[in-house]
Amino acid sequence: MNIMKKSYIIIILCILQFVFSNTPQEQTMLPNGGVTIKTGIYNTAIKDEYISNEIFSDVYPFVTIGWTHLWSNGLFDMSISMGNTDKISNGNISSWYEHGSFNISLLYRLDKALKNKKNPILYIGPYIDYSSYYFSHTFSSMTRFESEGSLLSLGTKSKIVYFFSPRIGFELNIFSSLISIVEKTFDHQKYLNFEGNSQLSTIFKSGTFGEGLALRANLTKNIILTTEYNIIKARISEWDKYLEARDIISFEVMYDF
Repeated sequence: MNIMKKSYIIIILCILQFVFSNTPQEQTMLPNGGVTIKTGIYNTAIKDEYISNEIFSDVYPFVTIGWTHLWSNGLFDMSISMGNTDKISNGNISSWYEHGSFNISLLYRLDKALKNKKNPILYIGPYIDYSSYYFSHTFSSMTRFESEGSLLSLGTKSKIVYFFSPRIGFELNIFSSLISIVEKTFDHQKYLNFEGNSQLSTIFKSGTFGEGLALRANLTKNIILTTEYNIIKARISEWDKYLEARDIISFEVMYDF
């Protein structure tokens, strides 16, 4: 992990050097929007009490494909992500785990309404997120448990962008679900009074929360590179608790149309 962190810092320094040595002062950081491709690593820790009270963890890659559109008063973006590993482990037993998500956000540019045309640029608005997981745990050749679940959430998201040069800036993202429809594998014999496998839940019981800090740079007129660190937490408290925490390091390339 120390080697990974050192490599991450070296890449950021190289980006800064490139941008500051090739910065035309009239160029803006704000793109018109375009296709994005992101990749990186999840450092995931989960506990699913339907299967075990122990914590399973692993570091594994993921990929995200997205589309973003910006206009003077806001932005719209959508993306789909997928990552999986067959080595998520509690230290003794390795299992299969996969995670997927699809999200849409529509953010209003707040600093325009406040008549503030200087740094920082502020966005806030609603977002919809669907995330799912599948956990397959084999205790022995004859004993196998499978658990899966999902959250369909409506929440709020905010974005703050601060420029310290015409072509480079920092970006802070914070989001939280407010209300969710949750589904999860559970033991029907243990929960006799509940029928079906979905339930409406608020953030006080189940949902997702995340925050991230990104460095964005216009490498060329049409290519924007973003490197980001995120922390995302998910919880389903209905039935046997499911808890997940992910540290994410990612690199994203946008082709600005």
